[in-house]
Amino acid sequence: MRKKNLLWCMLATLLAVVLSVGFASCGDDDDNGGSNAVTGTWVGIGTGEDDDENVTIVFRGNLTGTFTLSGYDSYYGTETETATFTYTLNEDKTGVMIFKFDDEDDSYSHSGSGSNYETFYFWFNEDGNLCIDEKLYGRPEWVLKRK
Repeated sequence: MRKKNLLWCMLATLLAVVLSVGFASCGDDDDNGGSNAVTGTWVGIGTGEDDDENVTIVFRGNLTGTFTLSGYDSYYGTETETATFTYTLNEDKTGVMIFKFDDEDDSYSHSGSGSNYETFYFWFNEDGNLCIDEKLYGRPEWVLKRK
C-alpha cells in the first residue's frame, strides 16, 4: 500500500512539472507583437514612371509599420519621404495599408483628396515578392523583396 501511495505521489508530481512546463512555453515571447507573412523589412524600386524611387517598408508584427521613399527629382534634387502606417492582413495574404502623413503638403496622394491619409493595397506575386498599389491586383506601383 505504501509503494502504491508513493508511486501515485511521484506520478502526480511528474504530471504537475510537465503541465507547468507546457503552460510556460505557451507564452508570447515576441516583443514586437508577433509575426505574420509580411513582418520584416522589404526593399525595392518603383515601376514604370516611378522607376527612380527607392522604397523601404518595415512591417511590424503589431500591425504598424514605416514607409520610406527616396528618389531624385530634377527640380528638387534628392528627396526622402517617410510615413507611418497601420495595416490589415487577410487570410489570402492580401492586405490594406493606411498611411498617416505628418504634413498635409507631403501627402503622397494620387486621389487628390487633400487628406493626410492614403490607402494602398498589397499582395504577393508568384515570385513571393510584395506588390503594392492603389488598386488590388493592378499593375503594382512598387515590387519589393524581403531584405
